[in-house]
Amino acid sequence: MGLLFDLDGHIATVTINRPDAMNAIDQETADELTEAWERVRTDPEIWVAILTGAGDRAFCAGADREHPPSLSGLEEVPGGLKTQIAFDLKGLNVWKPIIAAVNGHAIGSGMEMLSGTDIRIAAERATFALYEVKFGSLPYGGSVARLLRQIPYCHAMRLLLTGDRIDAEEALRIGLVNEVVPAERLLPRAREIAEQLCGYEPAVVQGIKEAAIRGLSVGLEEAYVLESLYGERVSNIVRSAREKED
Repeated sequence: MGLLFDLDGHIATVTINRPDAMNAIDQETADELTEAWERVRTDPEIWVAILTGAGDRAFCAGADREHPPSLSGLEEVPGGLKTQIAFDLKGLNVWKPIIAAVNGHAIGSGMEMLSGTDIRIAAERATFALYEVKFGSLPYGGSVARLLRQIPYCHAMRLLLTGDRIDAEEALRIGLVNEVVPAERLLPRAREIAEQLCGYEPAVVQGIKEAAIRGLSVGLEEAYVLESLYGERVSNIVRSAREKED
């Protein structure tokens, strides 16, 4: 099994489980990841997800070069469309917070997935790179579109154009990750943040994420409108829920 999925309370932990292959993504694992994110997206009992890799060497070292996953085409699934690169968190619109616990190398598809997460904790030994340019390819699992929106332009372009690998402290310095912790603190720290988020109204947390991400694709004035619309919608949901409790 290329993926482990654990649900504890309202927190889902998604673990890429190919440690002997540096948690590289083959077709089976890509399919399982896509199904996992669809479950996170649609299951009302899941409020927060943690993404990590098995073992202590790699978060995800990219696509399996011997058995690479398909990256083309659209497939019908219940409730909507998914893409064959949805394992990179592209195209599924998961509005629940996703915390990355980066336990080792985040390379290629590992970086693509990382750019689709919201809060990122890295172990001290973690490294980060987009090697695609070195192999005559483009990192089109979301990094070209997302990275420029997440870190300063010059840092994003260095990663995209050179394929250089950076360590955890450099990733922290440029804003790619939120925290760097000792390896033994990685999952406990991710869990602490997940539990903090679960202490808030899920409709509020999800509304914040959706309004923020949708606001990135429009101008500032339109983003203000979106912010107000989502704020009103979330307030009504929370008010209605509290009235039912009373």
